[in-house]
Formats: sequence, C-alpha cells, structure tokens
Amino acid sequence: MMKKNLHLKDFVESYCHQYFSEYCEKSTGLLNFGDDYQPLKADVAPITKDVREKKFKMAFFEDRNPTWVEGTELPCIGELRWSDLYRYVHHFPSKNTSESKYDSKNHYKSRPLHIASDSDSKVA
Repeated sequence: MMKKNLHLKDFVESYCHQYFSEYCEKSTGLLNFGDDYQPLKADVAPITKDVREKKFKMAFFEDRNPTWVEGTELPCIGELRWSDLYRYVHHFPSKNTSESKYDSKNHYKSRPLHIASDSDSKVA
C-alpha cells in the first residue's frame, strides 16, 4: 500500500474480516474464494513486462496480487472527497453524449416486448 494511503489499510482489513473472513488470507492480504471461483483469464489480458513498464497501476496490482491468475482477489478501497463530487458535478453538464449510447437507449425503449404464446416459457 502506498505510504500516503496507509491510513486506509485498517478499513480494508476490517471490511474483509467482517464480510469475507473465511476467504481472507491474513498473511497476503488477498481474498481466496477457492477452486470454484472464476478467475481472470491471463491469456485475455496478460500482464507482460511491457505493460508493467508502461502502466504503473498494473505493476502495482501484480506486485500485490501475484496469484491473480489463480483467482485471488486484491481488496481495494477508494477515497471520495467533496472536491471529487464538486469536480464531477461541474464536468457532467458539459459531457458529450455518446451517439451510439443514445441510439441504443432509444432502440430498446421503442421496441415492443414480445412473449411467445406457443410456449410455456416465461422468458421474454
């Protein structure tokens, strides 16, 4: 954990202990949900040497969670300040709406729901 965020460490540990005590590995600080947990796929987005050199956060993640390929989770916490909310409120009105997102919303709103009558299925 970065020195400037050490004050958050107790919050993470408390959260993990309260909600995931049976999965929390105290020695590593990781959550291990066992073999039936679906891990991230290393071949989909591998963390290569090049990625580690260019992306500090990816190197940090792999340093803290070297067994991520096996499905262990790195519990994280974020700090939200009033200044963050203020910045968002002022940024939001000027944010452009994605054309594809807008079209997608309208397409599904105007499409009528159809339920097949020749089936016992309740799936729409």
